Amino acid sequence: MNQKKLFLVDGASDNLLSNLDSRDIALWLIDLPKECPQLETLISFLGLPWRLVLSEVSDKRLISALDQGSRSGDDMARRRGFVQIVDSDPSRITFPQRCLPIYLLNGREGSSTSEFENRLRRMTMVEDLRRSGVRQVLVVAGNDYPIPQELSDLWESGFRTQLTITSELENAETVLNQWLERSTGFASASLSRESPDRFIESVLHRYVERFAEQRKTIRVRDQFGRIQRFDITEIDEPERPILEQFLVIEDRDLTPLGDSVSPPIR
Repeated sequence: MNQKKLFLVDGASDNLLSNLDSRDIALWLIDLPKECPQLETLISFLGLPWRLVLSEVSDKRLISALDQGSRSGDDMARRRGFVQIVDSDPSRITFPQRCLPIYLLNGREGSSTSEFENRLRRMTMVEDLRRSGVRQVLVVAGNDYPIPQELSDLWESGFRTQLTITSELENAETVLNQWLERSTGFASASLSRESPDRFIESVLHRYVERFAEQRKTIRVRDQFGRIQRFDITEIDEPERPILEQFLVIEDRDLTPLGDSVSPPIR
């Protein structure tokens, strides 16, 4: 029996935050909230370790800040690589092993392209979402219709994932229930009671608080037999990480015996 149900939730669930930390969630930004958070907050939210971001928004100031804001020493860069702003057909782009692609569905603000190029760009970007294998899609809708047409098309083609929506639309609950009834097969979604601006701030604050970075420290015995501690947190390449392929025995995994060891060397 097919079950179609809209769940009303108070905000981001713990499952959403866990999927975010494991990079099993994609963000679809339809519109900025009416009470838009500060630019710095919005940049930090978009720079969280999503698997990918699909954006209908192509504001020059926002995109420029995202393009310039990723540095190798950043905690988020170590978690998801550098931000890659994509404004053309992604099938022609070779991405690094690890990165955060932000797909501009409408291209860059002020760019002039043909209707065919626009359709091709959107189709190939949405195809990357379909092939990503994400467990969840978060839609930030503002005051626009909360389900993008391409997402409805994907759903009709058999694409399934957990779906969470935050919207300022007054009748969002009615609209989403109608969409669920029209959809084929099993379908369910969660609608946040929090306004999009509060939802954005809450997700950012809770993620940073819950998944604070832990420094990676290892022990090494030097040529004189003394044990030294080395901080290797920033030693790896964000785009092509090597340490992810190994299980590193860290200092916190060991119980010290005898004399205390030397302080960490950074």
